[in-house]
Amino acid sequence: MMNRLILVKTFSPVDMAHLYEHLFYGKVSELFTNAGLYQYVDYSLVGKTLQPGIVVIDIELYTADAIELSKTIPNIQIDVNEDAVFSAITQLMAEEERLPSNSNFSALKKELKKLDSIKWTKIDRLALIQPAHLVSRNTKQIFSISNGKPQKSTDLTFAITLDLKVLKEENNLLPLFYELSRILIDNLNATLPYTLGCYSIGDEFKKTSTNISLINTFKVANTKSINITYDDILESAQNLVKDLKKLKVFERHLSSLQKLSYIDAPNLTPNFEDVYNSTGILIGSSGWKYIATIENFKLILNNIHYDVNFS
Repeated sequence: MMNRLILVKTFSPVDMAHLYEHLFYGKVSELFTNAGLYQYVDYSLVGKTLQPGIVVIDIELYTADAIELSKTIPNIQIDVNEDAVFSAITQLMAEEERLPSNSNFSALKKELKKLDSIKWTKIDRLALIQPAHLVSRNTKQIFSISNGKPQKSTDLTFAITLDLKVLKEENNLLPLFYELSRILIDNLNATLPYTLGCYSIGDEFKKTSTNISLINTFKVANTKSINITYDDILESAQNLVKDLKKLKVFERHLSSLQKLSYIDAPNLTPNFEDVYNSTGILIGSSGWKYIATIENFKLILNNIHYDVNFS
């Protein structure tokens, strides 16, 4: 079972649309989390802003609960309180590595509400959009950052690491580390930007003779209003694992791994090439059925450790 929801909304100037995209993404992520549904396990969420002001929300839905909940997404309203808007602005500062213009919050709030009132269009119902028409329709610059003064962001890396000696001769369990670390990183990417005002620029697996790690890099805006500590990052990761355990999310995912088929339902499977390139192990449906047990998963989960580097 898989479904997909792609929503499109247009509004220029592009910086206002980009700010709105971050605010809406946060509300969608919050909706799923409050329902006990998580990235990579139940859904995958991507937000994009295209020139000159086209917001795209793209959601892949993997479970029946996620599909049902997605029906409410087009009607979500963003939060326009100062905390929510400031968090989104700091994310843009980190992403763009620029300073925003001094905006009047009342005017900014009014413009965001106007954008929020525009109805989403599902991609299947969309005919075409001509960017030139968008540029001529809205010219008011309530908020600007793309042409702002450059300001270098600070890199923050968060690594999930497993010592290979823990597995002894059971290196065939490395694909389980791939799945566990993907669940943790994808969900941290969905929450950390909204709690700490940072922006994720991607991740990569690294494997040595002694350990394997998934390392995610965030950019953090250099502003006195943001004070991220190592404890903040570690506490977020620890709380996420507690929630995933409490809601038996790992068990649900293991059940899916044991039943997956690369032929009958390829969109619901881990990318076997990515798994191979990351772990050195090529695994098929029968392999997942063999290793995806709660005992093996606990072995991995109980022996990972986190490393934070905030340069």
